Amino acid sequence: MQAISSKQTKGARRDAELEGKDPLIATTLARGLRVLRAFRIDDEEFLGNKDLAQRTGLPKSTVARLTYTLVQLGYLSQHPRTSAYSLAAGVLVPAYTFLSRLDIRRIAQPYMRKIATQSGITVSLATRHELRMTAIESVVADSPVPHAGLFGGRAPIARTAIGHAYLAGLPQPDRDALIGELRTYYAAQWPAIEKRILRDIISVNRKGYCVVRGEWNEKISGAACPIVVGDGGLVLSMSAGGPSQLLPVPTLDALGEALTRACTEIERAVGRRAG
Repeated sequence: MQAISSKQTKGARRDAELEGKDPLIATTLARGLRVLRAFRIDDEEFLGNKDLAQRTGLPKSTVARLTYTLVQLGYLSQHPRTSAYSLAAGVLVPAYTFLSRLDIRRIAQPYMRKIATQSGITVSLATRHELRMTAIESVVADSPVPHAGLFGGRAPIARTAIGHAYLAGLPQPDRDALIGELRTYYAAQWPAIEKRILRDIISVNRKGYCVVRGEWNEKISGAACPIVVGDGGLVLSMSAGGPSQLLPVPTLDALGEALTRACTEIERAVGRRAG
């Protein structure tokens, strides 16, 4: 059986609260998506209905009906011996449809490769999904092409440079709404987290980028800047990071400056195409 994290439990509670508050939400659809979101990149085993029930907070009988339906529709695969589940190729169809519309990925790639010159550095372009940033493109130093293995990598908005930069790029009403969600989610941890977020929003406003050193993972540090496409349009962020021991503050600042220049050029390029 797979371990259940406290963050997944919080996420399940948040989903349940949303389903209960809004009468227009199609509950069965929302619960099916909750099952799909329960799978993680670091899962080493297939997940059974009991595992998924624990991760989602749904009754096991409900999960069993949902997993059966998702298998029939091609979104889950079922292990022939254990009857446990993993994600199937069907989940890629909407993902690639979404990504195919983001011309910004292709535009950003040469800038990302130019920044990823130091061994150990990963440059990522990400956008928001719920309370996390999800990478839609990543480039690893010493790799001549985008690194497919990092596609879909996720990081918490509230505790990473890429998330703080995203918050800084949002219009004030959208930022306030998202901060309200984060405040509720992190509860007692929020006061300390909020100070760091406000610090980095100020940094982005002053310098164009922010730096986070070992706050989510003490071994990882990075710099990031927002990308805003059009007036009030799509907001993404780009980060460059890696092992903390390889990235002292001067190096992070240099990466931040390079990111800021790249993000400005990307915004101009996308704006020209959008116009």
